[in-house]
Amino acid sequence: MRCDGNDVLGTYAVTKRAVERARRGEGPTFIEAMTYRMEAHTTSDDPSRYRTKAELDEAAKTDPLVRMRNFLEGRGLWSDDLEASCDAAGKEAATALRDAIYDAPHGDPLEVFDHVYVDAAGHFERQREELRAELDAAAQAEGGEA
Repeated sequence: MRCDGNDVLGTYAVTKRAVERARRGEGPTFIEAMTYRMEAHTTSDDPSRYRTKAELDEAAKTDPLVRMRNFLEGRGLWSDDLEASCDAAGKEAATALRDAIYDAPHGDPLEVFDHVYVDAAGHFERQREELRAELDAAAQAEGGEA
């Protein structure tokens, strides 16, 4: 199913139908929620090289947070207090998630080569050995073992 990923209520409706379908035993549903990436791909990306200000200004009109806020305000369901409460809850959730990620045990970096291909191409084994050598050298430099 395809939907406007910038439409919170529309996306909810499509997702709800997919969940109901699955609960009836009718299998999974692939949902393609079409949206527009406002930010750069990475910190080294410069979207101004391939996007115009006019394009960004037009896309900003469909921002899902702005659209939902306008919808709620129009029905008297939004207030400054609710916004402050949502902001605080969001910041608290983000902090808890970051803390949990930073405190989580780190896995074996070599696992990046596992469980991807049944028969990995030869260059993956070479890359695995290169990474293993780098990890061993780093561990020895720190005075430990890899």
